[in-house]
Amino acid sequence: MSSNDPVPNPHSTVRNRISVMVASITAKLTEPSPTARWTLSFASGYLDLGMLEKAEKELARLPPDDHHQPEALTLAGRILMARRKWEEALKLFAIGRALYPRTPDFFVQAAFAYEKMERVLESKNMWELVPQPIRRSSLAHFNLARCEAKLGNLKAARRHLAKAVTLDPKFQAIFIQDPGLAHLLQSPDTDN
Repeated sequence: MSSNDPVPNPHSTVRNRISVMVASITAKLTEPSPTARWTLSFASGYLDLGMLEKAEKELARLPPDDHHQPEALTLAGRILMARRKWEEALKLFAIGRALYPRTPDFFVQAAFAYEKMERVLESKNMWELVPQPIRRSSLAHFNLARCEAKLGNLKAARRHLAKAVTLDPKFQAIFIQDPGLAHLLQSPDTDN
């Protein structure tokens, strides 16, 4: 080593090692094992068919290292919602949001759970917190319109509805059939 060579910074080397370790751990947190993918797929299929016990059994078969995967947490929460265990589902989705703050599913599912509990303001808040790109989607604007309409904020509901339809014209037919939104067509624009 010559006198002109830079002296290695031991702190930089440690930081690099820590970064590599964190990246390795994060990869494990976000990538389910191949076995977990199959198990989650089967469990999701059972849930979609309304076979809750079989979905729970499949979920229980997950290897312990995969129980914290976003897909596993979401699926467990969806099973709780299917059983109408809203508060338990909300707690699970809160854990998911803490572990994976950029995963929209935990926000979306919590918003739906709040809506089922008729806690419209909390549902609206979840839709407003959902990460991008979902936050800018027609789905988010449509559901924000539904929340605003239930809260009596008809102008805000119309704005969100117009944005949803602009982003995806299919929402025009959906909102006409939605009893919570169809009245916006007849309501005067002078509402709050």
